[in-house]
Amino acid sequence: MIGDYLITKELVDLIEKKRKECNENLLYWLKQSEITNETYQECALYNEELSEILKTTFIKGEILVQKNIVNKLSALWEYEKKPQNEKEAFEVMKKLIKEGSENPCIRKFALDIAEKCSQNMGISVIVPPVEELYSYTLIQEESKYVNVFINHCVKVAREIYEYVRAKMVYVSDPPDDYYQKAYHTLEILNFKGDCDDLAILLCSLLRSIGYRTFLGFQPRHVFAGVVLPKFHPTEKNSIEYVEVPLDPQIKDYEIRIGSQKIHFNVFDILDGSFLNLLSRKIIEQNTYVSDGDIKKITEDIRKILKRLSDLSHATIYFIDQPIAATKIVTIFQNEISKYLASLEH
Repeated sequence: MIGDYLITKELVDLIEKKRKECNENLLYWLKQSEITNETYQECALYNEELSEILKTTFIKGEILVQKNIVNKLSALWEYEKKPQNEKEAFEVMKKLIKEGSENPCIRKFALDIAEKCSQNMGISVIVPPVEELYSYTLIQEESKYVNVFINHCVKVAREIYEYVRAKMVYVSDPPDDYYQKAYHTLEILNFKGDCDDLAILLCSLLRSIGYRTFLGFQPRHVFAGVVLPKFHPTEKNSIEYVEVPLDPQIKDYEIRIGSQKIHFNVFDILDGSFLNLLSRKIIEQNTYVSDGDIKKITEDIRKILKRLSDLSHATIYFIDQPIAATKIVTIFQNEISKYLASLEH
C-alpha cells in the first residue's frame, strides 16, 4: 500500500510539474504574440481544470482502490464509447446503470440521503423498503399507512434528485465522447458531466435502493426518470403509477399570479402540491382574480404543458421490467383542468 501511495504521489507531482510548464509556455507564446490574450485565457483555464481533474482522479482513485470500490487505478480510465444508434446507446447505459447501482459507493450515497430524509420527516424507518412500492399487495394495506409509505418513498426520490440537481455542473462533450461510470461522476468529477453522465448517475442512485428507473431519449439528449405511485384513497385505494422525468437541466415551472409567481417541479405535480401553492397566491391577491390574471395563468399553463409534452414524447426505455404508467403531462393536465374549472364557478 505504501508503494501504491508513493506511485500516486509521484504522478500527482508530475501532473503539477506539467501544469507549470504548460503555463510557462502559454505565457511565452502570449509575450511573443503567437497567441491572443483570449486564447491564452482559454487555454490556461483548460490547463488548470485538466490538471485538477487528473490529480483528483489519482488521489480519490487511490482511496476507492483501498475501499475495494474499484479493483485498480486503471479502472478509472475505462470508459464506454457512445454508440450512434439509440437502442445500442440504451443497452450500454443500462449496463452502466446496473453496475453503478451495485457499487457500494453509489448505494451508500443514496442510503445517506434516504436516512437524512427519514430523520427530517420524523420517521423511524431509516430507509423505506422501496421495492414494495411496486407490489400488488400495497393496495391491500390500510389507506393511512399506504399514504405515509408512498409519501416517504416519493420524498426520498425527490431528495436524491434535488441533491444531484443542486450539485451538478453540466459539461458539454463532443458527439464522439465516452460515457462516465456513475461513481466516476460522483467521486472523481464531483457531479460534472453531460446529460448522459447525469442520467446514468441519477438512475444508479435511485435503482441502488429499489426504485424502478428509465431513460428518456430525445434528439441529441437523454434524461433519467423514475416510476412513482400516485395514491387515490377516494377511489377504493387505487394506485396510479406515473413516469416522472428527472432532467436536472430543466428549470422549475412557473405560473404568474398578478405581480407574484409560483415555482414548482415534477414532484409538486405528482403530489398535487403545486395547486396548493397556486391557491395560496390567489388568496394573497385578495381572493380576486382578474381576467388579466386568468390570461397570464392560462399562458403559463400552456407553456408548461408544452414542456411536459416534449418530455412525454421522448422514447422511453426501462432499466428493469416495464410498468404501465401514466405520463406526467396527463397528471398535470387533469389536475389543472379541474382547478381552472373550479375558478370559473
